Amino acid sequence: MNSFGTRMSYDVNLYIQSVMKKILMILTYLLVATTMQAQAKYCDSDADFVGRKWKEMPNVKIVYKRANNYDYDIAFETGVKETDKFLKKSNYYMMWEDSLYINTRRAMQNLGDFDGYAKAIVLTDDRFFFISPKIVTVIMPGYRGGIIGGALAGIATGVINGTANAAPCYIYNMLTSSSHVIDKDYMKKLLKNSPDLWNQYKKEKRKVQQDPEVIKEYLRKVGLIENSPQ
Repeated sequence: MNSFGTRMSYDVNLYIQSVMKKILMILTYLLVATTMQAQAKYCDSDADFVGRKWKEMPNVKIVYKRANNYDYDIAFETGVKETDKFLKKSNYYMMWEDSLYINTRRAMQNLGDFDGYAKAIVLTDDRFFFISPKIVTVIMPGYRGGIIGGALAGIATGVINGTANAAPCYIYNMLTSSSHVIDKDYMKKLLKNSPDLWNQYKKEKRKVQQDPEVIKEYLRKVGLIENSPQ
């Protein structure tokens, strides 16, 4: 084959590769777009959740607000303004592709202003375990103390000092409609029926104690999370 034929063959191969890459990108986009939108169910109260009174909601899109698709700071959208407002501010629970999500705006009202959904695990005593952005204690002139969402702390005026709570795991109790951060003291309550596990946990390094996977494993060992993780 002469040099002209070789060059032509090379150009054809490059063209074919370029076309194949474009086709692959289109197929990938279509696949992602399909998997990010699904039929969903919702419950807008604790009572409806207990009574399994789920309502259907078509064409719901899940939106991850953080990189790496964390299990918190999640939004659900339909493109319909009033429906999206309801999902953000009033709804309690979403079931999306067989995963349960809890609205932190409702579940964490006792802790301050939070926003977004978090993937939740129903414990064996009907409480919920979930992970959410860290809370920050803020001290301001003329203000004796309080807890607000970490995102709000960044824009609060007159902030003198703020200390981030490193434990991002929470328990939501439907009976009291309140959430509790799982710090060492609260973990002691969760492990109260297993002194051996509590002794083992308190010997862990602080960073290990606050690891969500470690906390889930201890809750599993004490029987609060079923052996088949959700």
